[in-house]
Amino acid sequence: MKKQIMAVSAFCILTFNSIVFAAGDVNAEQAFEIAAKYVPVGIAHVTTEYDAHKQNPYYEVKFYDNDTNTEYEVEIYRNGGVRKFHMDMKNASGSSKIVLSSLAVQKIIKQEYPEAVFKKMDLIEEKGLYVYKTKFHNKEVKCSMTVNPESGLIMEKEIEYISNTPK
Repeated sequence: MKKQIMAVSAFCILTFNSIVFAAGDVNAEQAFEIAAKYVPVGIAHVTTEYDAHKQNPYYEVKFYDNDTNTEYEVEIYRNGGVRKFHMDMKNASGSSKIVLSSLAVQKIIKQEYPEAVFKKMDLIEEKGLYVYKTKFHNKEVKCSMTVNPESGLIMEKEIEYISNTPK
């Protein structure tokens, strides 16, 4: 009898904890609201999809800016933490001129990420145009960026938020 009572008690506690955990999960609308804070105001929301087939399921929220032809994607964990951010300017291209040094590009990046530790900084030529491909990290993020070597325009950015990963 004691074993049955203990088993029922354990089941009730597990069920209660599962309900409480599920109650803390964000829904699609909340995921959209969180993601919208990471993109420019006024751009179009394209989709919000839930990817449950991962170890740590997340919402994938996509946006598009018609004025700049830029795609944005923000991935939100069920707990509301941001998993990843990706931005891609579809009309942006490299340059035939190399005006900025790699140190100048690092300075541009450090304006947004002052504690960036650079792992990679390559000047790459693609179809006659040059771009800087960078990889760096700090305590909170791992990031890669593609930067125009003439203007300093960040053409593509991918950020993985290390500190938001569910345990």
